[in-house]
Amino acid sequence: MHRVLFQTVFAAVVALIAPAAGAQAGGTAAPSGDTLLKQAETAPKRGFFWEARKGDRKIYLLGTVHVGRADFYPPNIEYIRRFNEATAIVVEANVFDAKRVGEVVQKLALYAEGELGLDTRLSADLKTRVTAQTKRFGLDTNRIWRMKPWMLANTLVILQAANSGYNPAFATEAFLFQYASNTSKPLLEIESIELQLSIFDRSDADTQISYLEQALRGRGFTITPVP
Repeated sequence: MHRVLFQTVFAAVVALIAPAAGAQAGGTAAPSGDTLLKQAETAPKRGFFWEARKGDRKIYLLGTVHVGRADFYPPNIEYIRRFNEATAIVVEANVFDAKRVGEVVQKLALYAEGELGLDTRLSADLKTRVTAQTKRFGLDTNRIWRMKPWMLANTLVILQAANSGYNPAFATEAFLFQYASNTSKPLLEIESIELQLSIFDRSDADTQISYLEQALRGRGFTITPVP
């Protein structure tokens, strides 16, 4: 479930309560096209890349991650050649329409104005631990308490990854979105933001609280890249 939410809500999280996470990705000048091409020729082949055929039709399937580092790019030149062959780029859900994402998050992930906030729904101990995490990441407490438990849990997972040097701004999907934009290829989605987030929102209250507790316990994790 972490994987789905990494893709679906990271843009909304950064926009709503964690501008520092997105800011970590900035400040680096983009290299020239010739430089990128030379780098791509020697770049390692990271992750999984499959090819499926049926008659004269062909699909490339790329294993993606929802956080990354700047040094993950550019991808290997063989991947770029296959991207160039594609008539469309297809992702799980198109999360790059900020207006659409914001509307869905507002509808499914946040308590409505006038509803009791999350701070009134947690035990004293859990509220204390959540408050400590909000201070650690410099989050807006008023907005945090408007989040449903599953949304807050995934927010913490994203921020923990960013704190370890892995940023959603360098997610594979972010690269593919930029690639599709630069090459005027259609960006299609298999599912939808609404479908993916509704799975979490349908979880019962105990499951959501348990998930939040799990996210809090993971606050000290580190990520080690596989060679």
